[in-house]
This record gives sequence, structure tokens and C-alpha cells, in this order.
Amino acid sequence: YVSNWAAIGGARSVTEIDQWDLDNITNEAAHMNAVPANGTLISSGATGMVYAMAGGAPLYVSNWAAIGGARSVVGVDQWDLDNIGNPAAHMNAVPSDGTLLGASGGGVFVVAGGAPMYLSSWNAIGGPQPSVPIDEWDIANIGNPAAHLNPVPANGTFIDTSTGHVYRVAGGAPFAVSSWSVFAGEQHYVTVDEWDLEHITDPFAHLNAKPVNGTLVEGLPSDTYWSFSAGLRTQVSSAPGATTVDDFGLDAFPKPTPPLGPVTTHTETPSATPNPPGQPKATTPLPSTTPSHGVLGTTT
Repeated sequence: YVSNWAAIGGARSVTEIDQWDLDNITNEAAHMNAVPANGTLISSGATGMVYAMAGGAPLYVSNWAAIGGARSVVGVDQWDLDNIGNPAAHMNAVPSDGTLLGASGGGVFVVAGGAPMYLSSWNAIGGPQPSVPIDEWDIANIGNPAAHLNPVPANGTFIDTSTGHVYRVAGGAPFAVSSWSVFAGEQHYVTVDEWDLEHITDPFAHLNAKPVNGTLVEGLPSDTYWSFSAGLRTQVSSAPGATTVDDFGLDAFPKPTPPLGPVTTHTETPSATPNPPGQPKATTPLPSTTPSHGVLGTTT
């Protein structure tokens, strides 16, 4: 969308089209893409910043060398970048699931729930596939809005590892799935490298070992609700907006240890009845300093 001519350098000739094409952009008869194709380079008319399109999202290019040198760009209105969630912008806030990113630093990443998850080997996803060249800056500055990437997969993302293990992400952490039947059948998932699960604390894995504080989940099929803090789960009565997870995976996360009960101190009360006359007081015999011969501990 062009909000005003100044955004792209001034007025120019246009081609009129039927609004039907925009309203039905995914229809084959419209002959248009819903988002710019992978590798398309766009530049904001207001800021001059350049972005490489990947999975429908604009990823910032900090310098031309990062993508192999200067090339032509399409000037766009800054409005589209500022209003990326608006249908008229025709862009995704983050790359679509399964998008492969080839970072200028040499790493390859597969996007799951908006997060770039590292590929240690092409074999993890069935062999070499085309990837979109992007600037390493986007991986290194993943929290920056210009990177258009999530630090961890969005809540509810399903991932299937290269070894066949399935997980659902909540609070950035993977919850194991025992069977698709828990979720009423197979769901959309992204195949990722098992490396990410085995090296979950590595920054390139882009996963959390434990859910972030305040994460809310609903266990299935138990229909129980839980809130997380410091990696521990506490049951709550209800949790609107909670991410549904398999009870099987939920069981991997501990509950807080119950506090110990009060400690009772027992104090002996001396007998009120004195020893009978002539009878010695009972005392605990001390061991002999010189053990006798024979059975240990006996005296002669």
C-alpha cells in the first residue's frame, strides 16, 4: 500500500485493476502473491533502510556485503513497515513456518513460530534445500524490531524433530507430545533439527529449557491449568488463553516442594518420685577405656 505519493518519490502513472483481485488475492485468477517473493529487496522511502523478504517478512540488511553486494530494490511506503499487521501491507510480521534462512555468518536456520532454529546438518530436514540469504545482523539482533524474528517459537507452535519426537512450545519451552490424539488429530508442525533439543541452552537453538515466568498451560486430557514460575508449575483454577499441552510433556516439569510441617520439640520431665532410700540413681554406663578380652563391649 502507498499512503501518499511522497513516500515513493512523487506521483507516477498507475494501472487500474479490479478490487476483486485484491479481495481474492489467493485465487489463481487474481495472479498475485499475498506477500512479496523470497529474496525480494525493498527499501523504505522514509528511512532508506533496506530489507530482504523471507517468508513474507522484511528482514533488515545492515550492509550490502551481507547479501553478496548491492542490487536493485523496490521502494515502498514506510507505512507498510509501520503497519505490518494490516492486510493492506501484504507482509508478515515474521517469516512463515518452514522458511529457510541462510545467514551471512554461515549458519542455516529453519523458522518455527517466527523463531530461527539452527540446522546442524541438511540431513535433519531431508537434504539440501533453497534458503533465503539474510544478514547475520538479524540473528545477532533478534530482539530488534527491524529483524522481524522471534527469539523463541510462538506459543502453540508444534515442532517435529529429525528423530521423530514431537513437541508443543509454550513460554519458549518444548512440551513433549505422546500422541496426536491428545489434540484431536495431527496438527501443523515444523520439522527442526534434534540438535536444538539436545543443545537447548545454546543461543542458536532459540528455545527455553523451562517456560518463562507467567506461562499458562492447560494439560490434556486432564483439563488442569498450570502457571509457571522459576521453572516450577503451580495448579490454578482457570487460565484464559492458556496453551494446551500434553499431560505427558507437562509431567517433565516439577511442582514446588511442599513446605515442611512444624517441628515438635520433646522435653523430658524429671520424675517427681525420688529414688527409694539406699538405691543408686540410674545412670548410663560409660564404656570402659580398656576393653576386656573376649566379646567386644562386655566387662569382666
